[in-house]
Amino acid sequence: MKKTISTMLIGSMLLMPIPVFATDDDNNLHSLRFDKIEEEMKVRNPTIEIQRENLWDGTDGLGDQEKFMKAAVDNLKNKYDALVNELKNNGTYIKVIDDPIEKKTFIFEATNPAPFATILPNYAGVVVIGAEPGSPAIPTDDVSKTDVENTINAFKNYRDYMNYNLLRLYSFQLSSLQGTLGSVEKQNDNMWKSYLQIDMAEDQIAWGAQQLYLTYYGLTQTKDNLQTNVTSLQKKLTAQQLKESLGLAIHTDVTATELQIKELNMTIDKLNQSMNDLKGQLNVMLGQDFDTELTLSEPSSVSQSKLRDMNYEEDLDDALVQSYNVRLKDDSDEIEDAERSFTLAFHQAYQNVQDKKKALELEQLKLNNEQLKYDQNILMNSLGLVSPLDFEGLRSLYLTQVNKVKTAQQDVLQAYTAYDWMKKGLTVSTGASTASASSSSTSAQTSGDASSGMGF
Repeated sequence: MKKTISTMLIGSMLLMPIPVFATDDDNNLHSLRFDKIEEEMKVRNPTIEIQRENLWDGTDGLGDQEKFMKAAVDNLKNKYDALVNELKNNGTYIKVIDDPIEKKTFIFEATNPAPFATILPNYAGVVVIGAEPGSPAIPTDDVSKTDVENTINAFKNYRDYMNYNLLRLYSFQLSSLQGTLGSVEKQNDNMWKSYLQIDMAEDQIAWGAQQLYLTYYGLTQTKDNLQTNVTSLQKKLTAQQLKESLGLAIHTDVTATELQIKELNMTIDKLNQSMNDLKGQLNVMLGQDFDTELTLSEPSSVSQSKLRDMNYEEDLDDALVQSYNVRLKDDSDEIEDAERSFTLAFHQAYQNVQDKKKALELEQLKLNNEQLKYDQNILMNSLGLVSPLDFEGLRSLYLTQVNKVKTAQQDVLQAYTAYDWMKKGLTVSTGASTASASSSSTSAQTSGDASSGMGF
């Protein structure tokens, strides 16, 4: 039972969604908000449901096993006590008999029958035990009173010896059952750990779903930026084609722009596929078919009030109390080690938020500068002082910076979400997921940024 629960709990730490069969569309979720992910996962996620059912079954099984073991212990203890009383009443109370053959004259053994082992069954109430088959019966007249008494005493000693062996067997069985009962009781006493591990696994699943959601929107922003660049390049291509028809441009320039557009469109197609895959994973984690129509609302940025309310010392003190890893430890040394590890992770999460805030502030300053330049170019364009292509290039740079600010806002949201989970006691990675989401956006965005500034 303990292995079953442990195996279930280990498996539950995995964030891979469990495939499900088609469900009734009426029960499907078709719109999801970032701030509702945790709630929806705990209601709909099949892995969470299976974990809970396994834990409930395990709890019931341990309870039944404990009842059965207690009944078995009580039953055996009653037999043990009854045998002890019988030995007391016969005047032989648990004497240690190392070698009963040496201590007593008459022990009934078939392989070495003692003198007078075969006694008439009706004589003095003596019952024949262990006599060799076919042994000649000793006539009653030839048996003296002393021999009979000795034989009866030997029988009593043999009976007591056998009862003593039975008592030792009862004692061994009782000790074994009590040990098993103690183990079952300990498992029942530690069931709170199993419940705590389930809570931790559920939080990890919710956290994993949030990362998929934010990665999806990181790709969305990258896609928007690339589409802006494609629009600019298409306008540039139109102008180049016109110049080529007038003999003012060479064909290789037109071809180069066409290739740029084709490359960006291929990147956009890959992004669309990646975004569909992310939606599919979220669908399966919600317990519905991967291709179920699902709209993901744009996540809101973290409010300034939440960022201002961050207090490292106070939040760390509360988080240490909530930490799953700390609460699951028993040994004082293990608890101290878990606290040190959690404190380090918490510090990294806090610092990550601060770093992302600074990065956002920098992108905001860049946007302010681009906004001024863009406003000036709008005025110059209205006065005919800037060519349409040059204006389109400057507009593309401005929109690219807008998307960079959105990406930085998402990075702050992702970092703050990790910090918030740490406050709840869940140890999460604060760098890898953010880096992977941002890197995919940045790598795809690089070619678009390069194209937006070319020769307008």
